[in-house]
Amino acid sequence: MLTQKMPNLNKVFNLFILVISISSLSACNEYWWTRGQPPSASELLQRAQDRVVEIKKEYHNKRPNITTTAERLSTDLENLNTETLPSIAINLEKDFMQMEGKLSYGNRPPFNELNGQLRAMKSTGYSSMDMDSAKLYFARVLFFLSTEMKVPAPDPLV
Repeated sequence: MLTQKMPNLNKVFNLFILVISISSLSACNEYWWTRGQPPSASELLQRAQDRVVEIKKEYHNKRPNITTTAERLSTDLENLNTETLPSIAINLEKDFMQMEGKLSYGNRPPFNELNGQLRAMKSTGYSSMDMDSAKLYFARVLFFLSTEMKVPAPDPLV
């Protein structure tokens, strides 16, 4: 009696495996293949630019000097290519010099890191820089500036 039911059990088990396999394959769409993959440099830059616009809507009066810098940089980066990279970086260097000492205390370490990277880019030459690396750097700068737009300016030294 037990041996007669075994073939039926095998058929049921095989059918169950087949149904599970087909259903799992049908669930594999593009999302499953790209999940866990880091976004491209262009996507990160676009997110940073969107973040600047979003933060500006809410905090535009809080830090006008930072907001102006972030807006100008975001606009300049829309035309980022190997020819415009040096001029964008030189303008950012000037803006960084003007920001020195005017940043919130919590954002000074990331500012120093970004400023150091900008100096390193300058010393190696902007023309030798990979465009994806430049996009990642400028995305980090825009995220930094959007964070700085939200916090109050430090009290002036007495």
